[in-house]
Amino acid sequence: MSPFCNILACNTVFLAQDNIVSETLKCEVLSSTALDQMLLDVGVLKADHFGLKIARTSDNRIIKLFRRRRKLSSSLWSPYARRFVRNAEILHRLSIPTIAVEKIFFVSETGEYGVIYEHLEGTTLRALLEQIGDQEKRNVLIERLACFLAELHAKGILFRSNHFANILVTPEGEFALIDITDLKARRWGPLNVFQRVRNFKHLTRYVSDKRWIDGFSWDNFLSIYLENYRCNNFVHWMFIRLIQKLKESSFTIEWQRNFWIFSLFKPR
Repeated sequence: MSPFCNILACNTVFLAQDNIVSETLKCEVLSSTALDQMLLDVGVLKADHFGLKIARTSDNRIIKLFRRRRKLSSSLWSPYARRFVRNAEILHRLSIPTIAVEKIFFVSETGEYGVIYEHLEGTTLRALLEQIGDQEKRNVLIERLACFLAELHAKGILFRSNHFANILVTPEGEFALIDITDLKARRWGPLNVFQRVRNFKHLTRYVSDKRWIDGFSWDNFLSIYLENYRCNNFVHWMFIRLIQKLKESSFTIEWQRNFWIFSLFKPR
Protein backbone atom coordinates (compact mmCIF):
# COMPACT_ATOMS: atom_id res chain seq x y z
CA MET A 1 0.00 0.00 0.00
CA SER A 2 1.29 3.48 -0.84
CA PRO A 3 2.24 5.94 1.96
CA PHE A 4 -0.78 8.06 0.99
CA CYS A 5 -3.15 5.11 1.41
CA ASN A 6 -1.47 4.23 4.70
CA ILE A 7 -2.14 7.72 6.01
CA LEU A 8 -5.78 7.49 4.97
CA ALA A 9 -6.14 4.04 6.49
CA CYS A 10 -4.69 5.30 9.80
CA ASN A 11 -7.05 8.25 9.65
CA THR A 12 -9.94 5.82 9.19
CA VAL A 13 -8.98 4.01 12.40
CA PHE A 14 -8.76 7.35 14.21
CA LEU A 15 -12.22 8.36 13.00
CA ALA A 16 -13.65 5.00 14.00
CA GLN A 17 -12.31 5.45 17.51
CA ASP A 18 -13.15 9.07 18.15
CA ASN A 19 -15.85 10.34 15.83
CA ILE A 20 -19.52 10.25 16.75
CA VAL A 21 -21.43 8.95 13.74
CA SER A 22 -24.75 10.46 14.73
CA GLU A 23 -26.56 12.04 17.65
CA THR A 24 -27.28 8.62 19.15
CA LEU A 25 -24.56 6.25 17.86
CA LYS A 26 -20.80 6.12 18.30
CA CYS A 27 -18.66 3.73 16.30
CA GLU A 28 -17.37 0.82 18.38
CA VAL A 29 -13.98 -0.72 17.57
CA LEU A 30 -14.00 -4.54 17.55
CA SER A 31 -11.29 -7.15 17.16
CA SER A 32 -11.50 -9.87 14.52
CA THR A 33 -12.07 -12.37 17.32
CA ALA A 34 -15.04 -10.38 18.61
CA LEU A 35 -16.50 -10.24 15.09
CA ASP A 36 -16.06 -13.99 14.63
CA GLN A 37 -17.84 -14.54 17.94
CA MET A 38 -20.68 -12.25 16.82
CA LEU A 39 -21.07 -14.23 13.59
CA LEU A 40 -21.35 -17.63 15.25
CA ASP A 41 -24.58 -19.44 14.34
CA VAL A 42 -25.91 -16.65 12.12
CA GLY A 43 -27.93 -17.31 8.99
CA VAL A 44 -26.21 -16.11 5.83
CA LEU A 45 -28.50 -13.91 3.73
CA LYS A 46 -25.94 -12.62 1.25
CA ALA A 47 -22.30 -13.34 0.46
CA ASP A 48 -19.83 -12.92 -2.39
CA HIS A 49 -16.28 -14.04 -3.17
CA PHE A 50 -15.01 -11.50 -0.62
CA GLY A 51 -17.00 -13.22 2.12
CA LEU A 52 -20.11 -12.60 4.20
CA LYS A 53 -22.10 -9.45 3.46
CA ILE A 54 -25.44 -9.79 5.27
CA ALA A 55 -26.43 -12.20 8.04
CA ARG A 56 -29.41 -12.70 10.37
CA THR A 57 -28.94 -13.47 14.06
CA SER A 58 -31.06 -15.76 16.19
CA ASP A 59 -32.84 -12.73 17.73
CA ASN A 60 -33.91 -11.51 14.27
CA ARG A 61 -31.31 -8.79 13.87
CA ILE A 62 -29.36 -8.10 10.71
CA ILE A 63 -25.58 -7.73 10.54
CA LYS A 64 -24.38 -5.94 7.42
CA LEU A 65 -20.65 -5.76 6.63
CA PHE A 66 -18.97 -3.16 4.44
CA ARG A 67 -15.59 -3.95 2.89
CA ARG A 68 -13.32 -1.59 1.01
CA ARG A 69 -12.59 -3.31 -2.32
CA ARG A 70 -10.02 -0.81 -3.63
CA LYS A 71 -6.94 0.60 -1.94
CA LEU A 72 -7.91 4.15 -2.81
CA SER A 73 -11.61 4.71 -2.26
CA SER A 74 -13.92 7.44 -0.96
CA SER A 75 -14.85 4.97 1.79
CA LEU A 76 -11.49 5.78 3.43
CA TRP A 77 -12.76 9.21 4.53
CA SER A 78 -16.50 8.54 4.24
CA PRO A 79 -17.12 4.90 5.17
CA TYR A 80 -20.20 3.26 3.68
CA ALA A 81 -21.45 2.19 7.11
CA ARG A 82 -21.47 5.81 8.26
CA ARG A 83 -23.41 6.83 5.17
CA PHE A 84 -25.85 4.01 5.89
CA VAL A 85 -26.45 5.24 9.45
CA ARG A 86 -26.81 8.89 8.47
CA ASN A 87 -29.13 8.09 5.59
CA ALA A 88 -31.35 6.04 7.91
CA GLU A 89 -31.57 8.97 10.33
CA ILE A 90 -32.35 11.42 7.52
CA LEU A 91 -35.19 9.21 6.27
CA HIS A 92 -36.63 8.84 9.77
CA ARG A 93 -36.58 12.62 10.24
CA LEU A 94 -38.50 12.95 6.97
CA SER A 95 -41.05 10.30 8.10
CA ILE A 96 -39.98 7.88 5.37
CA PRO A 97 -40.04 4.28 6.69
CA THR A 98 -36.67 2.55 6.68
CA ILE A 99 -34.21 0.57 8.79
CA ALA A 100 -33.44 1.60 12.38
CA VAL A 101 -29.72 1.10 13.05
CA GLU A 102 -28.82 -0.04 16.57
CA LYS A 103 -25.03 -0.28 16.35
CA ILE A 104 -22.10 0.57 14.09
CA PHE A 105 -18.67 -1.03 14.51
CA PHE A 106 -15.19 -1.05 12.97
CA VAL A 107 -12.84 -4.07 12.83
CA SER A 108 -9.34 -2.68 13.29
CA GLU A 109 -7.42 -5.67 11.89
CA THR A 110 -9.35 -5.92 8.62
CA GLY A 111 -10.60 -2.37 8.08
CA GLU A 112 -14.20 -3.60 7.80
CA TYR A 113 -17.15 -1.62 9.03
CA GLY A 114 -20.49 -3.09 10.00
CA VAL A 115 -23.93 -2.16 11.23
CA ILE A 116 -26.54 -4.02 13.23
CA TYR A 117 -30.24 -3.31 12.89
CA GLU A 118 -33.53 -4.98 13.65
CA HIS A 119 -35.02 -6.91 10.75
CA LEU A 120 -37.62 -4.77 8.98
CA GLU A 121 -40.74 -6.85 8.37
CA GLY A 122 -42.28 -6.81 4.93
CA THR A 123 -42.12 -8.09 1.37
CA THR A 124 -40.18 -6.49 -1.46
CA LEU A 125 -42.33 -4.79 -4.05
CA ARG A 126 -40.85 -7.08 -6.70
CA ALA A 127 -41.83 -10.25 -4.83
CA LEU A 128 -45.27 -8.90 -3.95
CA LEU A 129 -46.09 -8.04 -7.57
CA GLU A 130 -45.03 -11.55 -8.57
CA GLN A 131 -47.35 -13.04 -5.95
CA ILE A 132 -50.43 -10.99 -6.83
CA GLY A 133 -52.45 -12.47 -9.67
CA ASP A 134 -55.10 -9.72 -9.82
CA GLN A 135 -54.14 -6.95 -12.26
CA GLU A 136 -56.28 -4.41 -10.43
CA LYS A 137 -54.43 -5.04 -7.17
CA ARG A 138 -51.11 -4.74 -8.98
CA ASN A 139 -52.27 -1.45 -10.49
CA VAL A 140 -53.08 -0.10 -7.02
CA LEU A 141 -49.49 -0.84 -5.92
CA ILE A 142 -47.98 0.82 -9.00
CA GLU A 143 -50.21 3.86 -8.51
CA ARG A 144 -49.05 4.13 -4.90
CA LEU A 145 -45.46 3.75 -6.09
CA ALA A 146 -45.85 6.82 -8.32
CA CYS A 147 -47.11 8.81 -5.32
CA PHE A 148 -44.27 7.50 -3.14
CA LEU A 149 -41.66 8.43 -5.74
CA ALA A 150 -43.10 11.94 -5.96
CA GLU A 151 -42.95 12.18 -2.15
CA LEU A 152 -39.28 11.14 -2.08
CA HIS A 153 -38.40 13.69 -4.75
CA ALA A 154 -40.39 16.44 -3.04
CA LYS A 155 -38.47 15.76 0.18
CA GLY A 156 -35.13 15.96 -1.65
CA ILE A 157 -34.31 12.22 -1.59
CA LEU A 158 -32.37 10.75 -4.53
CA PHE A 159 -32.55 6.98 -3.97
CA ARG A 160 -30.01 5.73 -6.48
CA SER A 161 -30.59 2.06 -5.61
CA ASN A 162 -34.16 2.64 -6.72
CA HIS A 163 -35.57 -0.69 -7.91
CA PHE A 164 -38.41 -2.95 -6.82
CA ALA A 165 -36.20 -5.25 -4.69
CA ASN A 166 -35.09 -2.30 -2.54
CA ILE A 167 -38.60 -1.04 -1.84
CA LEU A 168 -40.34 -2.95 0.91
CA VAL A 169 -44.09 -3.16 1.52
CA THR A 170 -44.56 -3.43 5.28
CA PRO A 171 -47.36 -5.39 7.00
CA GLU A 172 -49.05 -2.00 7.58
CA GLY A 173 -49.03 -1.43 3.81
CA GLU A 174 -46.43 1.34 3.82
CA PHE A 175 -43.51 1.59 1.40
CA ALA A 176 -40.10 1.44 3.10
CA LEU A 177 -36.58 1.84 1.72
CA ILE A 178 -33.81 -0.71 2.26
CA ASP A 179 -30.21 -0.85 0.96
CA ILE A 180 -29.91 2.88 1.63
CA THR A 181 -26.12 3.31 1.41
CA ASP A 182 -26.27 4.85 -2.06
CA LEU A 183 -28.72 7.62 -1.24
CA LYS A 184 -28.38 11.38 -1.36
CA ALA A 185 -30.49 13.96 0.39
CA ARG A 186 -30.61 17.60 -0.60
CA ARG A 187 -30.15 19.98 2.29
CA TRP A 188 -32.83 22.34 1.03
CA GLY A 189 -35.81 21.77 -1.19
CA PRO A 190 -36.90 19.08 -3.63
CA LEU A 191 -34.83 17.37 -6.33
CA ASN A 192 -34.23 19.34 -9.50
CA VAL A 193 -35.67 18.20 -12.80
CA PHE A 194 -32.50 16.40 -13.92
CA GLN A 195 -32.24 14.44 -10.68
CA ARG A 196 -35.88 13.42 -10.96
CA VAL A 197 -35.51 12.12 -14.51
CA ARG A 198 -32.28 10.38 -13.57
CA ASN A 199 -34.11 8.58 -10.77
CA PHE A 200 -36.72 7.39 -13.28
CA LYS A 201 -33.85 5.81 -15.19
CA HIS A 202 -32.75 4.05 -12.00
CA LEU A 203 -36.30 2.78 -11.51
CA THR A 204 -36.41 1.18 -14.95
CA ARG A 205 -32.97 -0.41 -15.08
CA TYR A 206 -34.44 -3.91 -14.68
CA VAL A 207 -36.76 -5.27 -17.36
CA SER A 208 -38.52 -7.39 -14.73
CA ASP A 209 -39.51 -4.19 -12.89
CA LYS A 210 -40.25 -2.04 -15.91
CA ARG A 211 -42.83 -4.52 -17.22
CA TRP A 212 -45.11 -3.86 -14.24
CA ILE A 213 -45.19 -0.14 -15.06
CA ASP A 214 -45.68 -0.98 -18.73
CA GLY A 215 -48.69 -3.10 -17.73
CA PHE A 216 -50.10 -0.22 -15.72
CA SER A 217 -49.28 2.33 -18.48
CA TRP A 218 -46.39 4.75 -18.39
CA ASP A 219 -48.67 7.65 -19.23
CA ASN A 220 -50.84 6.90 -16.20
CA PHE A 221 -47.78 6.47 -13.99
CA LEU A 222 -46.35 9.83 -15.07
CA SER A 223 -49.72 11.52 -14.75
CA ILE A 224 -50.08 10.39 -11.12
CA TYR A 225 -46.48 11.40 -10.40
CA LEU A 226 -47.00 14.85 -11.92
CA GLU A 227 -50.12 15.45 -9.83
CA ASN A 228 -47.75 15.48 -6.87
CA TYR A 229 -44.96 17.38 -8.66
CA ARG A 230 -45.60 21.05 -7.86
CA CYS A 231 -43.59 23.18 -10.27
CA ASN A 232 -43.96 25.99 -12.75
CA ASN A 233 -45.03 25.41 -16.36
CA PHE A 234 -41.52 25.58 -17.81
CA VAL A 235 -40.09 22.97 -15.41
CA HIS A 236 -43.16 20.79 -16.04
CA TRP A 237 -42.55 21.03 -19.80
CA MET A 238 -38.83 20.31 -19.37
CA PHE A 239 -39.57 17.21 -17.29
CA ILE A 240 -41.98 15.86 -19.91
CA ARG A 241 -39.47 16.44 -22.71
CA LEU A 242 -36.64 14.75 -20.81
CA ILE A 243 -38.79 11.75 -19.93
CA GLN A 244 -39.78 11.48 -23.60
CA LYS A 245 -36.10 11.51 -24.62
CA LEU A 246 -35.44 8.81 -22.06
CA LYS A 247 -38.27 6.65 -23.41
CA GLU A 248 -37.17 7.13 -27.02
CA SER A 249 -33.70 5.86 -26.07
CA SER A 250 -35.11 2.77 -24.34
CA PHE A 251 -33.67 4.00 -21.05
CA THR A 252 -30.06 3.50 -22.12
CA ILE A 253 -29.00 7.04 -22.99
CA GLU A 254 -25.79 8.31 -21.37
CA TRP A 255 -26.26 10.79 -18.57
CA GLN A 256 -24.70 14.10 -19.47
CA ARG A 257 -26.50 17.27 -18.53
CA ASN A 258 -25.18 19.27 -21.49
CA PHE A 259 -26.45 16.61 -23.85
CA TRP A 260 -29.89 16.84 -22.24
CA ILE A 261 -29.97 20.60 -22.71
CA PHE A 262 -28.95 20.18 -26.35
CA SER A 263 -31.54 17.44 -26.92
CA LEU A 264 -34.26 19.44 -25.21
CA PHE A 265 -34.12 22.27 -27.69
CA LYS A 266 -33.01 20.34 -30.75
CA PRO A 267 -35.67 20.48 -33.52
CA ARG A 268 -37.51 17.24 -34.10
